[in-house]
Amino acid sequence: VSMSFQSSKGSYDENTGVITLYNNTYIVLKDGISLKTDKLTWSGSDKNTIAEGHVIIKKGDDMMSTANKCIIGPGYDSIKISGNTITKVYKAK
Repeated sequence: VSMSFQSSKGSYDENTGVITLYNNTYIVLKDGISLKTDKLTWSGSDKNTIAEGHVIIKKGDDMMSTANKCIIGPGYDSIKISGNTITKVYKAK
């Protein structure tokens, strides 16, 4: 599984294949990165996945970022954040 997600509200457009998740949306990517957001739009594994709203990204206890928007690249191997971003990287003990 490349990406797992859960949300309290969502919609699916049969014509476009787009899944939109709202409210309390939580995503886990294949490499253990987790993401919480207000809104997530998934348009297919070959397209960018867009997270908008209050975005919080974590990778274990090593890194945490917050932003207004996050773009996850196709293949889920790149993440770009924008808008009021803060990133904290923690040193291993």
